[in-house]
Amino acid sequence: MHSFRTTSWMVNIVLIEAQKRHAKRVARVEVDLGKLVCFNPAQLKSVFVQLLEDTVADNAEIIIHTIDPEIKCNQCGRNGDLPLRKSETFDVQIASLTCPDCGASDVDITKGKECRIAGIGMVLPSSTDFY
Repeated sequence: MHSFRTTSWMVNIVLIEAQKRHAKRVARVEVDLGKLVCFNPAQLKSVFVQLLEDTVADNAEIIIHTIDPEIKCNQCGRNGDLPLRKSETFDVQIASLTCPDCGASDVDITKGKECRIAGIGMVLPSSTDFY
């Protein structure tokens, strides 16, 4: 249900932004979703579609951009991707939060934790153009 609550929050933002701009309709919603968030993109999209029914954003195209994890190692200075491995038990990918180069655990995650609205395409009252 954590993904439902987060999606509800994002849907509210979309609808508030559409209302602020007096949008005729919302045609597109883009979401950045980091792989470390552990939300299923298809499930997130499905919840979006359900929550947008009978609103100004009904039938909006939902685009999910998945973001691969990246780290910065505070030990060796490595900046780059964080490899994921498939769980033997669950249908998820798991990250080992250690530097792939030196093995240090003193790393900062620089990408892959995103769960945010990246863009909203709206048809505004004064035109047929997207905002």
